[in-house]
Amino acid sequence: MTSDVGGTINALAVGMVVVGIALSSARWTRHAVALVAFQSLLLGLVGLVMAFHTQRAHLFVGAALVLAVKAVCLPALIAMLVRKARASGEMPSAVPRSVGIALAALVSLVVIETFSGQPFTTPVGATRALPAALALILLGLQTMMTRHHVIAQITGFLVIENGMALAALTATYGMPLVIEFGVLLDLLLAVIVAFVYSRRIQEEHGDLVTRVLRELRG
Repeated sequence: MTSDVGGTINALAVGMVVVGIALSSARWTRHAVALVAFQSLLLGLVGLVMAFHTQRAHLFVGAALVLAVKAVCLPALIAMLVRKARASGEMPSAVPRSVGIALAALVSLVVIETFSGQPFTTPVGATRALPAALALILLGLQTMMTRHHVIAQITGFLVIENGMALAALTATYGMPLVIEFGVLLDLLLAVIVAFVYSRRIQEEHGDLVTRVLRELRG
């Protein structure tokens, strides 16, 4: 039974990484929003698998919160920003997209293959969950560093948080419920603040490309 659960967790974790690779070089804002929503859905499924396996009530609640907040509410809020700012166009990149996706795939493969197995195997026997979590954090950082667009910055931040949540869910059976509530609330507030400032950037500069922020330097 544990091996079956571990295999399912491995598949979902690797799926999250594949989505993260696609997100790191997504061309259009609407695609980035859809991809981060799908990645959060996979994270929620990880939580549900862990909850059914352990029969821990707080994991059921945590999985439901992830699905409601990260897979539905936050993508809907970002999509609203895209619609109101009329920012459904391409997202510029500091590197060619082919180079970006190749780098993301290479980093993910190296991390997962290097850190799979002991001592990084989770209690349910998932050998790739923790390496996948580390790969997601690196993918989120790559997205934020190489994409010059507010939506890319927001989705990159969400990928990093998804990686941290995946590690918490699989390594320690999740965080205490009060902490999960606090983390999700902080995340929601952070995206709302980004939403407000993004609207301000769009009103001042007519675009959500972050290169315009260089004009604020003295």
